[in-house]
Amino acid sequence: MATIKMPDNQSFELDDEIAGDDVQLRAALSAAYPDAANATFERSGGKDSKPLVVKVVKKAGTKGLHAAISELLAAPEYQNPAVAMQCRIAERGSLSHLEMLALKPEIENAIKTAEADLRLAGDAERVLATAPAATSGAIPLGF
Repeated sequence: MATIKMPDNQSFELDDEIAGDDVQLRAALSAAYPDAANATFERSGGKDSKPLVVKVVKKAGTKGLHAAISELLAAPEYQNPAVAMQCRIAERGSLSHLEMLALKPEIENAIKTAEADLRLAGDAERVLATAPAATSGAIPLGF
């Protein structure tokens, strides 16, 4: 008999023939554990008289995606200051040299703010790209 280890730290035994085949194991687990449809199975043992152990690894889904989209939609509208400045200048049409000089402090401020925004976005991207996976000790209802 193979030992099946579930993501919620529960384990039980199942026939080696079923535990050794992804399709049969997925079918056996699906009724009680719907996430088995997308889970991956890590097998160890099963050779040299060692018992077969199958670890069921839950595949990350999009459960939190709805909340993230809701927050993005609720966020205040924002336009990169450099882009906003470019639009203001384009709306005015051609500017004289003196008009451009008069706008120089605003243009420089828009560029500095936009560059700071880009640095923050790059920092956030690096943090997210290198963040390790996080597990939760909570068991969702129905599991």
